[in-house]
Amino acid sequence: MPKKSLGQHFLASPRHAEMLVEALKAGPGSTVLEIGPGRGALTLRLLERGVRVVAVEADRDLAPFLDRPGLAVHFADATRFPPDIPAFLREHGVTALLGNLPFNVGTHIFLRFLPDLDKMERMVLTFQKEVAEKVHAAPGTPSYGALSVLARTWARIEWLGVIPPGAFVPPPRVDSAALRLTASGEARGLDWNAFSALLHRAFAAPRKTLWNNLKPHYGADRLRGALAACGLPERTRPHQVEPAIFRALRAALGEA
Repeated sequence: MPKKSLGQHFLASPRHAEMLVEALKAGPGSTVLEIGPGRGALTLRLLERGVRVVAVEADRDLAPFLDRPGLAVHFADATRFPPDIPAFLREHGVTALLGNLPFNVGTHIFLRFLPDLDKMERMVLTFQKEVAEKVHAAPGTPSYGALSVLARTWARIEWLGVIPPGAFVPPPRVDSAALRLTASGEARGLDWNAFSALLHRAFAAPRKTLWNNLKPHYGADRLRGALAACGLPERTRPHQVEPAIFRALRAALGEA
């Protein structure tokens, strides 16, 4: 039985499983890291294509579904495992990441792996639809926020489509949506932690201006100079700012 405590909703629709695997474009002999394989709806399709699969699954009770040649399973929590993602990707020769992410920790898992997207060819991930909209959101739209800026800085994002509740067992109460992400090249040399901190400060109160959100952290004179250097009026609100301008603002503000 699916475990509510783990946010489990197993993909059961062959059509949607095929769509996700096709979107990954993993060829024979390649190695895919799968997060949360569940009962193996995606895993088996990958194995049938001659793809090696390394999986991270939190539920040991699913072991009987995942005992397959070509599949190596780490029974662990993907919010913490692997502790060293770049080393894990190198060790296993991972070329792509696939995941039907649990609703309760999907954003956390996504943000763990996003900084290392450039070490893979692509990621195909299923989120709760509301989260997928935030990841995919463009500047000026209601869903645009810190998550959108991080995603658009590290990735080119393609909307693959909505997956209805009936595609899962048990059906969730809301729609899901799938995204394909490939490295953008825009994050080269950018410090993930420092940039994340700036964004979370900038969007702390989205209806406030950048000036009001950031002044307590950087001081009036420093912030005024940085905003001017980026061509941003003090009345600018965070949802109006393109990812590239946020990168310029980070550089203009300097350390901390």
